Amino acid sequence: MGERLIADERKLIDQLGEQGYKAHEIGAKMGRDTRTVKHYLKERPRQRSVELESQLRELDHRDDIYSGINNLKDKLQFPLPEELDITDLSKGERAYSFPSRIIRWQQADDGRYMVKLEDEFSPIMEHLRSSRRKRILDMLKEWQSIGGKSIVDCHRLRGDIQKEAEKQTRLVTIADSGQRGLLEGFSWTIYRWSLCNDREEDYKVVSKLHDLCLLHWGIYNLAWIRDDEVERIKDIHRRLIGYYRRVSTTLEILEGKKRLTLLTESLCHSLDKFASLEILPGKCHLCPAN
Repeated sequence: MGERLIADERKLIDQLGEQGYKAHEIGAKMGRDTRTVKHYLKERPRQRSVELESQLRELDHRDDIYSGINNLKDKLQFPLPEELDITDLSKGERAYSFPSRIIRWQQADDGRYMVKLEDEFSPIMEHLRSSRRKRILDMLKEWQSIGGKSIVDCHRLRGDIQKEAEKQTRLVTIADSGQRGLLEGFSWTIYRWSLCNDREEDYKVVSKLHDLCLLHWGIYNLAWIRDDEVERIKDIHRRLIGYYRRVSTTLEILEGKKRLTLLTESLCHSLDKFASLEILPGKCHLCPAN
């Protein structure tokens, strides 16, 4: 039947066939054996079916990647510092805002902490790497690094506040069991209000138990203390909020928040441009061609 048809010849046969030419007429026009043309026309429907199926798989994969990019953009919305009152770095994660929102981190070989991106985003990273989107990848690493530092700084601030609160009040932090001592809300409210501009609350005594009273600040339980300690504990709480608004760790956390906001905006813009491309650049282990 002669030599194998090249791509341009196959395209020409398709065009002539659509115009109504018979196999022997097409063969004569192209200088090709009629049997070669007939064989191609016979196999063409099956080939088209295979090609269509392949195209559909490619489109589905592209849609999956672009959908994953939208999920990644949502993940890049870093939690507010006041939501990162992390008491234990070793857990490697913290739920914030709602139980479904979780931030995860890990310690790198150089000792720094980095925010982790879930394995579900691996195909996106592979497409970015294989298509040499270095700027996006560098921004993602910077986001992970700044976020990791913010997590560590928040952890440090939270711990420092609790230690200083216990030192100045000469009380330990206890479970809310009606015994004399600070409650978790004492250091937590100092932490939160040192990082945000929320309106400060009013102090009030809401309960009595034997010789102790429960000191409240807005809706937050602060401490079980004696009547003669109320004014002193209120004063310490108020002064610590003012003090921790000015310490270097707080200022670094707030600066990191600004940098993350700007970086997230740039990243989302770059990822939107990547996702707007009609043909998906690069490849990953889930690509249909693999």
